[in-house]
Amino acid sequence: MEITGFPSRQGLYDPNLEKEACGVGFVVNLSGITSHKLVRDAETISRRLEHRGACAFENKIGDGAGIMTSIPHDFYRICLEKELNVRLPPKGEYATGIVFLNLSEEDDIKSHFQKMAEEHQLQVLCWRNTEVDNSSLGSASKSTEPSMQQVFITGHDLGAELFRQKGQLTSSQLWSYFKDLQNPDYKSYLAIVHARFSTNTFPTWERAHPLR
Repeated sequence: MEITGFPSRQGLYDPNLEKEACGVGFVVNLSGITSHKLVRDAETISRRLEHRGACAFENKIGDGAGIMTSIPHDFYRICLEKELNVRLPPKGEYATGIVFLNLSEEDDIKSHFQKMAEEHQLQVLCWRNTEVDNSSLGSASKSTEPSMQQVFITGHDLGAELFRQKGQLTSSQLWSYFKDLQNPDYKSYLAIVHARFSTNTFPTWERAHPLR
């Protein structure tokens, strides 16, 4: 499945010539110590990159923004036990990511995902609803907004420590849209933020962050 919001080749537009000019910033604790302050520092960087991203005339439709952090293990451990009664494996023994879904195909996609995971000797632990607040989005972003589900998987020799959140957002909208980022228990030792400037490309949800 592919969720797109850009047209096929026509007139002066050729998808083969697409290029981007974006803004990127990062912050890291060299000792690997996690904190929510680091996430807040990443927010400051992101908001100051607003001029490096682009938006439509109403200032509510961004070309895209995203963030990559370390997986906030303690935060998700508490969330999953409380929300789904699921116990996470130890830190480093699972991976997680956000999957963009079409509501009409959600069950089929999850079933296919489960099958592919099993083919690679991986186990799907659970699916978690990604808490978002889309009240600040413009009409174009809302019209193509996907359903977001966070999947947790584990298996032999599987280790991961990075997690990405992205959307067709402005740099400022990123922080109100993904509600987990505002939680004081969301801690990380690194963060890379990105503000997208599409140049001669079309903004879409799946293109919002280069670290995909």
